Amino acid sequence: LRYEVRSGEEGFSLGQATYTWGVAGDLYTLDSVAEATGLAALFTQARIVQSSKGRLGPTGLMPERFSMERNGKRHYSARFDWEGRRLLLPKDEVVPLLDHTQDLLSFPFHLAMTIADEDTAWIQPVTNGRMLKGYRFVQVGRETLERDGKVLQTLHLRGTRAFEGSLEVWLAPDLHWLPVRIRTEDTKGRVTDLKLTRLEN
Repeated sequence: LRYEVRSGEEGFSLGQATYTWGVAGDLYTLDSVAEATGLAALFTQARIVQSSKGRLGPTGLMPERFSMERNGKRHYSARFDWEGRRLLLPKDEVVPLLDHTQDLLSFPFHLAMTIADEDTAWIQPVTNGRMLKGYRFVQVGRETLERDGKVLQTLHLRGTRAFEGSLEVWLAPDLHWLPVRIRTEDTKGRVTDLKLTRLEN
């Protein structure tokens, strides 16, 4: 999946992100590479690589390892010990591993696999590789987005946490519920908006 990355709703184009999904048996790999392009490349050479690896479980995705690197240097990483119910974070920090815990890369795909009409509000634990946060997700509702000049029906989900920003995803039923838009807002109000531009098999 190839996404255009923008700063803000209709803001400055930052570059592109490529998500690569693979499944072998009950194991999955999900990798993303985000790079500055065009005018943005004149101001930053940032290249962010994220990786999530784990299993396809009875309750959706069960990540086992997550890592994020910026410009070739390891930034954050986390290890999921489902048997011991532990999430291992940097600096030897260990926190309880809650049901359905996801990482920043896997959570939209986990929601795509598990969302049901009766899921109107729930707590979704998400780790960025540095800490674990619980976001209160709700179904905002059905919305239409435009892609390649065509109208696409989507289901909009929003996760919020007091003073901690938000995570949002738009899932497209006609595209196997894949995330066609992913929007994040950090604690400083900075918005990063990913919109699907190309889907390859």
